Amino acid sequence: MNLLDIRDENPLWEAVEEWWERLEHNKGVRAELRKATTPDEVFLTSAFQRNFIPTLHKAGIHMSTSSAEKLALPVGVLSHVRTLCKKHTATLLAATDENKKKAADMRFRKLLSETDRDAAYVALVRMVKHYGRQVELKSLIRGGYWWNEITHREWAREYYAPNYNDEK
Repeated sequence: MNLLDIRDENPLWEAVEEWWERLEHNKGVRAELRKATTPDEVFLTSAFQRNFIPTLHKAGIHMSTSSAEKLALPVGVLSHVRTLCKKHTATLLAATDENKKKAADMRFRKLLSETDRDAAYVALVRMVKHYGRQVELKSLIRGGYWWNEITHREWAREYYAPNYNDEK
């Protein structure tokens, strides 16, 4: 099974959500992850290596070092999240107030222009903090893991036209 398979039965989603829920009671782990300023710093923390990775192993998820390194970006962002939602993360980053849409759109375009994972990490953390500290788990994990042109297109579609896929 693909590590980031969207199907609900993929054990990754449940394992990551359970790990995230435990962050509320493990302030030290959360604080260590929040101090990281790049995905590489997240990957190098004991919080990631001794807390997150063992959670995946307990769920039967074993991955290569390069896959774990790619997961560091969304895991670091998750340490700043307060609420998991059902809407796509890009949809949640859109401003609902008409007066704030222009500024939100500029921030979002800047985020999507980032090809460097370190810069994307910083931009994602800032946006998540600015727009209510909420994300949708699967879209954040998949998007942060891959962070490429395909991700940018998907996120743009979800941000600007969240009902795009609902049209007949």
